[in-house]
Amino acid sequence: MTQPRTFQQILQEDQFVFIPPHVTFEGNPGNPEGGELTSSQCNQLKWMIEPVSSATKKIVLPNPARYKGEPREVTPKTIINFSGMPNASARTFGTGELEIHLGLVTAFASLPQTYGLVAAVLAGGTAIRFDQLIQFEPPPAVLLELDTLVRTWQMSEKAGWRLMVPALAGLVPNAEIGAGGRGMIYVVVGHELTHWFEVLYKEAEWERMRAEVRGHVATWLDEEMMLPPAVLSTARQALRDPAVLSAWTREFHADAGAFEYLHATMTHGGWHTTPEKLASAYSHMSFFFALNAMVEEYLERRGHTSDHRTHPPWNIRRAVFCHIQAKRLKLSQQDFMTRQFGYGLATAILMDRILDAYWNS
Repeated sequence: MTQPRTFQQILQEDQFVFIPPHVTFEGNPGNPEGGELTSSQCNQLKWMIEPVSSATKKIVLPNPARYKGEPREVTPKTIINFSGMPNASARTFGTGELEIHLGLVTAFASLPQTYGLVAAVLAGGTAIRFDQLIQFEPPPAVLLELDTLVRTWQMSEKAGWRLMVPALAGLVPNAEIGAGGRGMIYVVVGHELTHWFEVLYKEAEWERMRAEVRGHVATWLDEEMMLPPAVLSTARQALRDPAVLSAWTREFHADAGAFEYLHATMTHGGWHTTPEKLASAYSHMSFFFALNAMVEEYLERRGHTSDHRTHPPWNIRRAVFCHIQAKRLKLSQQDFMTRQFGYGLATAILMDRILDAYWNS
């Protein structure tokens, strides 16, 4: 019996795709229907891989003095891992290698109706009423889409967390970053590149960054008003452990870096910024945290334990992200939520409602 060709073989034999020398693949994605990947599934993978490849090639460092050896540009060896584990985004290996997992990105690509619904509601702009969003009832098609994703995760888990590529239509086959585009890919890449840069910074520079985030964490513990008291108490207790504080500081820093990278990509480095692009970037961040919420719930229901000593729970990450953004903008939490994060808050409320409806259906 002829073995199905790997994704890389299909790219080289059928589509004559050139793989940049700094990019390699780990593992082989699968077709949930069995057999070889279809042309459509290969195109979806290319749609996800291209921005990873381009984002990691010849990264220009605007201030080389901040980095060890003071390089002007860097190109990490980039390993694209076809693991289907949705809570694994990447690993870093010293100063030379970066491994990006496509599990979370594929999950986002599997939810076009869900994201489309959120985008359609947000299109109402100033007409959005938060009290109405809290009562929002998601349509059956969106709940079915979430169920399909969960079933795909179950299939992937049974196959040793091999990435299963959904058969989808409607993805934007170009560099669009907004609704239906590649925004979530840039969030994941930005988060992981921020982690990778940790080992490149000179120690004094990296400590300065950590100290800033630790300071914001301290004020967040005193000023947080949106999380339930029990969650805040758990966070306060966990952060008394220096190892947890160090690990969570890195994650909070990387979440902020993900937003900065996404917004910079959307605005060509800030040259073409608009209120709409800022709103879209915040909406993507809320969707990112919602996906992490869905992953955590799924793993808990399947009997897997999440290591919250190294990665804070999704709701704490979202709360601290908003707190850090407000502090950097010199705004109160209330002003940030209403003047800056409105679309992000609307997305968060909608996704909370959608996920709650799904898990309780």
